[in-house]
Amino acid sequence: MEHRFLDDKIEDGQRRLDDVLRQIDDLRREAALIEGELRAYAAIKRSLASSPLKAGGAPATPNPPRSDRPILPGEKTRLSPLWASVFELVLKAYPGSVPLERLKNLGEQHGKTGDRFRLPLHHHVTRRNLDKLHDDSYRANQRTAERPGKSWPPEQGHAQ
Repeated sequence: MEHRFLDDKIEDGQRRLDDVLRQIDDLRREAALIEGELRAYAAIKRSLASSPLKAGGAPATPNPPRSDRPILPGEKTRLSPLWASVFELVLKAYPGSVPLERLKNLGEQHGKTGDRFRLPLHHHVTRRNLDKLHDDSYRANQRTAERPGKSWPPEQGHAQ
């Protein structure tokens, strides 16, 4: 009997020790994660200290906020004559589409070829002003094309 009591105490002590060792392992893992976070925050702080920021945290030469919403008909824009022509063409075809080759020809007429035409075209697709279709044609975005009571394109730089 005496040994049973001691055996129970040894088993109980071993269980408690195993629990404590598991907790220590968990705490070491958590400490390693926190140390990693602290190193990351310190690296960010060092990189910010070397960047040109004002005291308030704003860039010294702030960029205007970028809008990803589409340009709406009648909205004040700064479209070049080329892009005013592109939008006029795709809106006349709406809800149909205009083949890429026809748009490229329009770009060439305005002296914009290659990337000087394709990059702004991609920008208008990204801003959801135009939809690119699978057959390499483009059409006006529905919200861009169907704003009642407004004409497109607006005068350059003036709202209508």
